[in-house]
Amino acid sequence: MNRTLHISSTFRFASITTIIFALQLASSGMAQPSETEATRMMQQKVFDTRLSIDIQDLPLGDFAKRVEQETRIPVRIHERSLEDSGIRHDATISCNLTNASLHSVLKWSLREAALTYYVEPEGIVICSKYEEEFHQQTKFHHVPQLVGAPHPDYDSLIELTTGSVDDNSWEELGGPGSIAPINSGMVIMQTARRQLLVGRLYQQLVEAQAMPADDYAVASRLISHLPQETIKLQKQIKSSEVELSFNDVPLGEAIESIRQKTKLNLVLDIRALENIGLNADAPVSLRSGNRSLARSLTLLLEPLSLAWQAHDDVVVLSTWDTFEAELDVRIYPVRDLVWRGLDQQDPHIKQRLAKFYPPITIRLPYPDLPYKYLLPSPVLDSIPADENLQDVLTTTISPESWQELGGPGSITFLPSADCLVVAQTASVHDQLSGVLQEIRQASHPLDLDEFLAAIEKENAEIVTEMFEPHLSVNGTPLFQESEMQEIARQIQSHVDPESWKSDDCFIEADQGKLSVRNRRDTQRKVLAWLVNLGIVQPPMYGGSCRGPVYGSFAPTPPGPSIEDTPNIPTID
Repeated sequence: MNRTLHISSTFRFASITTIIFALQLASSGMAQPSETEATRMMQQKVFDTRLSIDIQDLPLGDFAKRVEQETRIPVRIHERSLEDSGIRHDATISCNLTNASLHSVLKWSLREAALTYYVEPEGIVICSKYEEEFHQQTKFHHVPQLVGAPHPDYDSLIELTTGSVDDNSWEELGGPGSIAPINSGMVIMQTARRQLLVGRLYQQLVEAQAMPADDYAVASRLISHLPQETIKLQKQIKSSEVELSFNDVPLGEAIESIRQKTKLNLVLDIRALENIGLNADAPVSLRSGNRSLARSLTLLLEPLSLAWQAHDDVVVLSTWDTFEAELDVRIYPVRDLVWRGLDQQDPHIKQRLAKFYPPITIRLPYPDLPYKYLLPSPVLDSIPADENLQDVLTTTISPESWQELGGPGSITFLPSADCLVVAQTASVHDQLSGVLQEIRQASHPLDLDEFLAAIEKENAEIVTEMFEPHLSVNGTPLFQESEMQEIARQIQSHVDPESWKSDDCFIEADQGKLSVRNRRDTQRKVLAWLVNLGIVQPPMYGGSCRGPVYGSFAPTPPGPSIEDTPNIPTID
């Protein structure tokens, strides 16, 4: 049975640049855009086109024709993919959305029939979910600000990207997507929609990195196809109050009543409901009361183990499994918490810190050994590290929802941008934002001059450290007592020779160990010297922390190769 079909459409391009580019193509005879660029532009057009549609059980072919007629965007059906997936050609489509993006119309109307869509340069293709994954495009994302220089850290950005943008779509977890670093950027093969998400993720990280200390905006940044529409919708749902009352009415009827009162686009995810044995006829009740719409929806859906969430420009009512499979991705700028306002990218700050922590040569396999491993520093440890903040958040906010305990959520810190990137449900994001705000209320910015003075005082402190050389496979010492004494003399000769003239400083070989008393900064050099010669292994003090505090502030000169290093040093 078909209800009256009403479709009205308006469409716009997302940016003036796109309009100018199109005009230039038409007027100046420029070369046509590449297939990848044309696909990207078509996908953006699908996001920007708005539709009002009210249909019930319309045949799929008629649905495609009507959308094409009203939007002037070609729409075709990938017949073979439907056959391969066992989907009937006479599948029907139902949808009731007002002034929604074409993307939302296609996504949620096709979902009930186990269908989706992808774009090609010429238009839209309706297909099975399986078929969509075969239509990838390759794009180079140039992001030198995020990988760093002159020694780029590609691994952190790769981990962040694959962990936050549809993690199951990457080859690590059996998906078709791939990512590879080159020339201060990433070459990524993914679907057009995911390419747009990756581009927006990188753009927001670069913008967050560039924020100055005196104007550091800590509000989270949503990474989605329609972020502004989603944020506006979330605020509207949480702030608007509505009088609602239901007594054992069908869920679908209750949702339609709420739609009429609020004029919001509500999508009841019938396919997800069927997966848990429910349908639109499930009875629901809600006591009369003047509450926020957010609270009313929660109370209405909780008895059925359902939830609601703003997705792009529609409100979706579905199962928790659905929302855990399509997590919201947000960027949280946390430089003020991790570094207490210290900008690790500021060359002036790097230069001042380098005075107190000059680069120390460490040969392979420890070329990037952080200062934290070269003896602990009480002053440096007073600054919260990124792993400390992550542990606090994942331990105290819905612990079972994070990947460490088998949940879907992920949290990754990108040192180059001083940002946490979190993929989680909307409810967990709300909790996380609240906790960060409370932590900030009790935090104070770091005074750089006071901090450097404390480091200088700490470096001058005389401390005693015990260094134990490697043992043999049998657990016996590798060096005789005379050899240990030779090592001690070598250290006095090569590591800050003048410092050993002080009565407070000494180095002694005793029972196969080296007892060293000297300034704290000299102790670090002693340890580096011993590690370079393969005499000791670096001690492990907690986790690694990259950045201006524990990392190098200048390029590290190449260390000696193993072939050039004697097993037992000798006095020159």
